[in-house]
Amino acid sequence: MAGENGPDAHEEEDEVARMMAAAMAEEAGDGAGGGDAAVNPVMAAAMNASTPDMPVQNVVRATRHRDWEAAFNDVDVELSVVLGRATMPINQLLKLGRGAVIELDTTVDDDMTIYGNSRLIARGQVMISGENIAVTITETVPITET
Repeated sequence: MAGENGPDAHEEEDEVARMMAAAMAEEAGDGAGGGDAAVNPVMAAAMNASTPDMPVQNVVRATRHRDWEAAFNDVDVELSVVLGRATMPINQLLKLGRGAVIELDTTVDDDMTIYGNSRLIARGQVMISGENIAVTITETVPITET
């Protein structure tokens, strides 16, 4: 058996990469299996991109992370920033017109609440950014299952 950096070590890395490619192909449900990395172009590219300084396993991990990251790049999230809240009777609401002032339950120094797809994700302060109103994040809120 050759040393740790000898030809046998590279063959073992290639075999591990082929096994990982087969497992990922089965996990993705494409039924390819069999350890043939050519059925998955991303995995084949990862195997070809490996160097002695960056073993196949590291390239495979990095490639899988890029695939995961790329899957989320096209997902849109609707953000809403709530300045405050108010409650009023419907008859008062119906009387509102241009120039009416609605007082909110927050002060100038209070953080605004920031929602992503109707879930609280952060709090922040309102600021001006050029011609636009913006929000500086002051606190992120951990997402918990409800």
